[in-house]
Amino acid sequence: AKPLADIAQPYDCIVDEKDLGVLAGDWLMFDELIVTSAPSDANLTARYEFENNFLDSGIHANHLTDPCGTIPGFDTGVIGSFALSLDGLDDHLVVDGVGISGTVPRTIACWAKADHTNIPDGTLIFGFTTVGGGNGSHFNIASLGGGFCANVGGWEETIFSDEQVLDWHHYAMSYDGTTIRYYGDGIEMDTEPSKSNDRVLTHADLVHVGKSATQGTCFPGKVDETRIYSVVLSKEEIAYLSTNGAPTLHVPISSDADLYKDETPGSQWINFRDYALLADKYLEEILWPAP
Repeated sequence: AKPLADIAQPYDCIVDEKDLGVLAGDWLMFDELIVTSAPSDANLTARYEFENNFLDSGIHANHLTDPCGTIPGFDTGVIGSFALSLDGLDDHLVVDGVGISGTVPRTIACWAKADHTNIPDGTLIFGFTTVGGGNGSHFNIASLGGGFCANVGGWEETIFSDEQVLDWHHYAMSYDGTTIRYYGDGIEMDTEPSKSNDRVLTHADLVHVGKSATQGTCFPGKVDETRIYSVVLSKEEIAYLSTNGAPTLHVPISSDADLYKDETPGSQWINFRDYALLADKYLEEILWPAP
């Protein structure tokens, strides 16, 4: 095993100036403790709980339909008792006319897990789509050929990688008419910071689950507790959805230089405590396999 303080990649099993450079570069990075807030049902356009049905449990009755008559089934859910189970062959659901298209503000959210990672790139899991495709013609959670991404057509960014999508995770995307934001398990992400998240969307008022309107591939996996809001939800509201109503969501420091683990959530920093641990192990070398 490598030394704990060997944090510079590629790991070389020695604690030296490269590791000190990582700590210096991430100095004073901090965690966050989000106090969650329940989103208002006044802005809830549709909610699909998949409790043995395809119905919208909100007030607008935007019920999903089974266009091919394949009758998708149900399996154990992550929220409630059941989740939608899709076979990856032809199972999918649709609803046309929820009142959101183009640059209208919105948020979509869902839970999902894949049955396997052999999924063609662009396979829709949940969200808006358009017959014909093109840049800006989608707004959905989709496959990247295994991993899952935020996708709008001509723009996509990874949320979770191939192996991660085999487990239940919460996904969310919002759009204010200009900027796309996306979240994995309630935490806002930007996996390609060099690429702008400002896009002009042109998609139709058409929502699919399990298959886009532009390609024939279907999603093999489970989908649960999908929601559409007609506003941009705050990070506190998305955190509420991703934790099933827990009072807080802890966002840890995203750095290997976070070596000291005894600080209180919400008050964690990369600071002299981490430096002391690294300094104590400076020039420690562990050879593997051991001689």
